[in-house]
Amino acid sequence: MDALIVHEVRPDDARLAPLIDAHLSHSSVHSPDTSCHTMTAAELIAEPGLRMWLAELGDVPVACGALKPLAVDAEVKSVHVAETARGRGAARAIMEAIAGAARASGVTALYLETGSGTSCKATMRRGGYIMRWGSGPARRSKAMWRIPPAST
Repeated sequence: MDALIVHEVRPDDARLAPLIDAHLSHSSVHSPDTSCHTMTAAELIAEPGLRMWLAELGDVPVACGALKPLAVDAEVKSVHVAETARGRGAARAIMEAIAGAARASGVTALYLETGSGTSCKATMRRGGYIMRWGSGPARRSKAMWRIPPAST
């Protein structure tokens, strides 16, 4: 089995396109029209300060994620794992890369729109993140997560 490799890439890296397209399709099904904040490839490329990561198994792109700086903290955007790679640690690896970059830049809280699914929330909890708000019907789709301390 090939090792999972995560590396930072430019937002316009062509290897991201199929993953971003799949993410948009997934979000359109699982997020209400009034609360879908998924960014298109063009929006990701145009976003000032946005950083992206790509996970590959061998030479096959299987996951991506982005870090969007905010005034004080940051937002996690466009985390997507290809169906064929789910359950193999790709989401965790992408989130670890994003959190490491966020910590290095002084960010202590990450915002993440989780949509109606629960797999993302479970991944965040397994990673040691703490949901600061986001429960209840009014805040079903957004949550703020506190970044866990760096592993030693």
